[in-house]
Amino acid sequence: MIKKIAKEKKKDATIDEFVSLASHQLRTPVTHIKWMIELLLKTEKLTERTKKYLTLMRTSTMRLNDLIGVLLNVSRIEQKKVFLSSHSLDLVGFVKSFLNEYVLFSKRKNISLIFKKHPPALSVVIDSGALYNILQSLVLNAIEYTLKGGTIEVSLEKKNKTFCLVVRDTGIGIPKKDQKKIFEKFSRGSNAQTTKRDGLGLGLYVAAKTVQLLNGRIWLDSEENKGTTFYVELSLRYIN
Repeated sequence: MIKKIAKEKKKDATIDEFVSLASHQLRTPVTHIKWMIELLLKTEKLTERTKKYLTLMRTSTMRLNDLIGVLLNVSRIEQKKVFLSSHSLDLVGFVKSFLNEYVLFSKRKNISLIFKKHPPALSVVIDSGALYNILQSLVLNAIEYTLKGGTIEVSLEKKNKTFCLVVRDTGIGIPKKDQKKIFEKFSRGSNAQTTKRDGLGLGLYVAAKTVQLLNGRIWLDSEENKGTTFYVELSLRYIN
């Protein structure tokens, strides 16, 4: 039995290493493709049809880049190779900048992506890469499972020594029976498996593990067919 467990652990480690190496190798060519598309859109005289095709290609490339990012994050977490470093930043400006990157995704599905409620500015000390991973996982999840014409609202609230980041969507929701396991690796809501068959069930796992690394907490409020709200509470000053 012990030999079997050791063998399984070795197999998992080999898979994690392969995923990490493959993801690293994929990131460079994908970045080059994205850069060339951006260059064509900015410098060349193009027909409207060509612009449309290139814009669709850019969106697909960004989605592929996001998937690679998620795989890299999972690999780093599994191999305990996540190193955090704190620095000061304006959280409001950070979130605004992040959401501007994802407007394209939301517009394609006719989804309103809104930064609705937040203070004028909010200074925090945190690892920006970790914060980006959390935002990326939650916002992409909301976009994936919100139907056309829906809304995603992001908000920030300052508390005493913490802040709360909220991502609320009008999507398909998470069935009550699935909610306890939704932050586990490869876990997906039973309705999500029907709505989108090719999901990996890794985004929320990455978000939860990253929140844990920052000594914060994450929870949700959801009702099937009515939407989901994710809450992330983190310290205003994260100290390693």
